[in-house]
Amino acid sequence: ALTIINRGNSSVRARVRLGGDINNAMVIRNDIIEISPGQKKFFFDIRASEMGIFTGEIIIEAGTSIIRVPVIINTKTDNFLFDASVSIPKEKKRVSEGDKIKATIGLLEVLSGTKVDVLVNYVVKDFSGNVYLEESETFFVEGNKSYSKDFSTSGLPTGDYILGIEVVYPGAYATSTSQFSVITGEEAVRKFPIQIVLIGGLAVLALVIILLLIKSRNE
Repeated sequence: ALTIINRGNSSVRARVRLGGDINNAMVIRNDIIEISPGQKKFFFDIRASEMGIFTGEIIIEAGTSIIRVPVIINTKTDNFLFDASVSIPKEKKRVSEGDKIKATIGLLEVLSGTKVDVLVNYVVKDFSGNVYLEESETFFVEGNKSYSKDFSTSGLPTGDYILGIEVVYPGAYATSTSQFSVITGEEAVRKFPIQIVLIGGLAVLALVIILLLIKSRNE
């Protein structure tokens, strides 16, 4: 579950909703919550019944204040054979539209001696759940594997995105993501998303959102 904590000095009434496609893996217990000063509330259950990479926002509205928390949810089976990873160099995480993203993909063998054909799906999504790129390739893997791959940003509007991989093989799958931004002109303030990994439909870590919710001066 995710937790919200009121660090303010007065009670807060807030409305909570989800943006993007993370509602495929998250459930809101109550969309209206009352939080006293210093009080913690568990307001989400995290679970996923299908393979995928889900992106979106937790949107919390209190008075005239709106807080948006970007969220990435990666799912994997509990019997995965490879620990998948995708990484983008720090200096390449902010690019202009049309530039290429060079990513490093890694498949780390969990069980020694694994030999299997794998399907790797590549996806670029924004935090509204929109998909901008989908590609796939199949290859044979024996032991660990690491390789580089370029991805085009042509046609991507200014904003924040994730590059994700889904590694699929008989009876199991694993996913991984890395964030990047397309910018024009002055650089915008970058938002760092909460990243959640679900193994066998269960959250690996319970995450805490600490919020200072300030009531509107008009209230």
